[in-house]
Amino acid sequence: MSCEKRKPKLWKVDEDKILKELVKQYGPKHWTAISQELNIQLKVMRTPKQCRDRWFNNLCEEKKEAPFSRDEINKILDLQIQYGNQWSKIAKFLPGRTENHVKNFMYATIRRNVRKFNRGKLDSEKIVFKSFSILSNLEIREILTAEKSVKNSTFLNTFLSRDAIEYLKNANFRSEENNNMLSFDHELEYDNILSTEISDDLINDANYKTYPENFDDDIFAVASEYSEGFPEYTPMIDFEFH
Repeated sequence: MSCEKRKPKLWKVDEDKILKELVKQYGPKHWTAISQELNIQLKVMRTPKQCRDRWFNNLCEEKKEAPFSRDEINKILDLQIQYGNQWSKIAKFLPGRTENHVKNFMYATIRRNVRKFNRGKLDSEKIVFKSFSILSNLEIREILTAEKSVKNSTFLNTFLSRDAIEYLKNANFRSEENNNMLSFDHELEYDNILSTEISDDLINDANYKTYPENFDDDIFAVASEYSEGFPEYTPMIDFEFH
């Protein structure tokens, strides 16, 4: 009996049991070998990444469930400056925290606090979030990493200082410049592709296509953003039992 062609979405109890045994045998690093052995034993296709994510996000006994401490938050922010949004690398410095934990915490917490802070304020008083670089400012960091228990009235009566507003403007301006440079580089690369000479024989060949027939031009469209400038984000959802 061959493995299922489609990768199953939901993890079953027997899969978790075998995965635990294989991690104990191989250790929590050799995910290719673990994936291959799991697929052989259960006749089901699980990729190395699926096995790794299932282990660290659901089965690892060292997983920490307590809320993030202020020390952990500060460490995440400091590491984010060094590694950017490479959440898996950042999570390695936080025992018991998984990639999903860190990533979801950061996006969910900041999005919630941006909305709370901006409610009822003038446009000139709002925080526009375009990159995590604005969290280098301690005043903005305290606001956007506030705990969920902080009341709306506290945000309503909190305003940025002039220095923080100026820092925010400069940080967002630099972020826009970086994005424009990346966009310009992509446009140059795309123009170079289009300017490549194609022989008349190929142009007249009905079987020749410069891109697939089902190619969607919308992939060049810029992703939509939230009204406050927060980028589109969908939390990573762990695989659960059927």
